[in-house]
Order: sequence, then C-alpha cells, then structure tokens
Amino acid sequence: MNKDRQIVSELHNFFTESGCRLGVQRIMNVLG
Repeated sequence: MNKDRQIVSELHNFFTESGCRLGVQRIMNVLG
C-alpha cells in the first residue's frame, strides 16, 4: 500500500516537472 502510494507520488512529480499537463489530465480522466 505504501509502495503504491510512493509510485503514484513519483509519477505525479515526474509529470509536474516535465510540465506534461496533458499526461496528468489523461490520468485524472482515467482515475476519475
């Protein structure tokens, strides 16, 4: 559970640092 949370956090940081808003939006749409 903790490891999954860390992975999600790292993915979020990766997309944020890359400025890939489209990627974040796509993930949010899939999760939401």
